[in-house]
Amino acid sequence: VQTRGVEPEIGVRGEFDSTSQPESGATPSIEGNYTVLRSIRIGFEPFAVLRDTRQDMAVLLVMLPWDAQDRIWVGDLAGTKRILVSENSSSHDHRQSYVKSDQNLLLTAADDKLRVRTAATPASFWVSPAPSQLLLNGSAISSQAGAVWTKFILPALDSPQIPIPNTSLIRSGGKPRTVPVVPSSQKAREPTAEEWQEAAKYKIQLSLPDGWNRTETELILAVDYSGDAARIYHGNRLLTDNWYSGYRGDGGMQVGLTYLAGENPGMLQDGAVLTLLILPLKMSTLDGTGSKDEGQIFLQKEFWPEFGAGKIAQKLHGLRWINTARVTLQAC
Repeated sequence: VQTRGVEPEIGVRGEFDSTSQPESGATPSIEGNYTVLRSIRIGFEPFAVLRDTRQDMAVLLVMLPWDAQDRIWVGDLAGTKRILVSENSSSHDHRQSYVKSDQNLLLTAADDKLRVRTAATPASFWVSPAPSQLLLNGSAISSQAGAVWTKFILPALDSPQIPIPNTSLIRSGGKPRTVPVVPSSQKAREPTAEEWQEAAKYKIQLSLPDGWNRTETELILAVDYSGDAARIYHGNRLLTDNWYSGYRGDGGMQVGLTYLAGENPGMLQDGAVLTLLILPLKMSTLDGTGSKDEGQIFLQKEFWPEFGAGKIAQKLHGLRWINTARVTLQAC
């Protein structure tokens, strides 16, 4: 895999008879006992082929792009160890703070089954060495064979239309907390149970359609908010909490309802109620202008929320669903 920002070079030492470059995939030069390859083509096709005619052997060299390093899986599929690479569907946020993906494609291989999780279809991935076919519900999905990798295309799947949950403000937020410093760490202390009583309280009511397939669809609820911190409960049980980071979209607060449904009976059904708490955040907690005994939460200024009256931030901007399809492909 290519290193980001570094022009790759490959030095080959050995008794290979020749080095060829299909479609000028690399530029070779002889340097001492090495053949050095530069101007290497990045991608899934070989940039060079090393041949040893005495052993009737050819080594195909491939240089994957740097952003593939977080999209590579290795697993045993149908009795063969294989490398799998998911499609790059990522794009940078306008603040260039994090990478967001529309597909979030995850691949898991076991026995003759390839389990796929993706937030958008159609979706593509590469396999090497590739099985003859991958079957979805008994039918082969589309594939494009290359010299090393075979690209498989998961077709468009029906995605359930899940309405955005209804929200209502139950209690407005109170006074922002004064953040003390923890002596042992010299860091700002997390909120206490008493301080959480000052949080704004929202009722979130789910609206789930009849007949949606719970086994083939994974639901994640994304919460876009501004404040010190937030928590989501089902009844009296805390599902997750979150420290405000300034991220909008991926990287923000999310709660995997499908994942947690088994531990929380009745949560993933039409009409179920969740409770959202948002703590108010005062500007002095971020800019360090509070009292000398008050700690400071360090957050890059471009991620600061918009502060309203009294230089306080506390707002629920909205909710959205992240629908993830879960399918199983059979290798043959």
